[in-house]
Amino acid sequence: FNASLNLNARAKHTINIDGEEHPVDQGLDLTNHDLLEEWLSIIHQVVGNSDAFVVIVGTFLDQIPKEEREQRKTKIEDAIWKQAKGKCYEKNIHSIIFVDNSLAGSDTPDEGVLWLRQKIVEVTKPTLELPLPLCWLPFTVAVRDLAKKQSVPWITLRQATDLARVVCRVPDDNLDVPGMLRFHHHLGHVLHYNEIPGLDDKVIIDVAWLLKVISLLFVPTPKEYQDPKFRRHYDMLYDQGILLEDLAEHVWQSSGHPSCMAYTKTPQQRSVIFKVMAEFSLLCDTEQSMSIVEGAQPSR
Repeated sequence: FNASLNLNARAKHTINIDGEEHPVDQGLDLTNHDLLEEWLSIIHQVVGNSDAFVVIVGTFLDQIPKEEREQRKTKIEDAIWKQAKGKCYEKNIHSIIFVDNSLAGSDTPDEGVLWLRQKIVEVTKPTLELPLPLCWLPFTVAVRDLAKKQSVPWITLRQATDLARVVCRVPDDNLDVPGMLRFHHHLGHVLHYNEIPGLDDKVIIDVAWLLKVISLLFVPTPKEYQDPKFRRHYDMLYDQGILLEDLAEHVWQSSGHPSCMAYTKTPQQRSVIFKVMAEFSLLCDTEQSMSIVEGAQPSR
């Protein structure tokens, strides 16, 4: 979180479009502290009561006057711990640290960054220090080139396997495709959900494309720009958080983005995106409709 901002101030929402930040009024009366608390709650839902812990990092310490920093840090720490007391995520919080962004890339590393780096090494080294086949690395470049040159957001598992055979250059007996995909999935280079029906045969190779397509559903459309045929659909989305597939198809097909329009034409294509949204905890699928998860619902 940005430590230079007032925790109790109303949060400002922006969306990144082609590298530029644009303000978005989602109509959510949430403070910066509210958003931090939401993230902590979501993390707790994922890790539960396991030994996993969270280090809360306050950035942009350099934007706070030097004479006020210690007092501001203490005030922020007290506010976060007070708000967390008795909450489900309280035991997940390990530490609260602050970093000076002006020191990034300098000869004087920030003490908070050094501490965090050491803590990550301590926690991950026993379980993540595994031998990495170097032959897996060219796969990243190959899928990136494929996505860019052919505007392909995803490929089948068979196509991924065939591509791996070509670029990894190892005998089939030594080609661990599931392990390789899992490795690149954890790095965020691709998305592959081996245990989810409907996604197990897909390897999403353009993650940025996917996020952009999903974000189109969350940008509020002013009433004057709404197609009258879909006015009721928009009302259901904004008032009740119910997303009808007809509206999603309309938004994507009228987006003007060629690849978005090409890969959201059929119910099968749209199903891939909806399943990923559900995996991201953005969507709850029911028999009659799909509901946007509370907190992610767009507003007028």
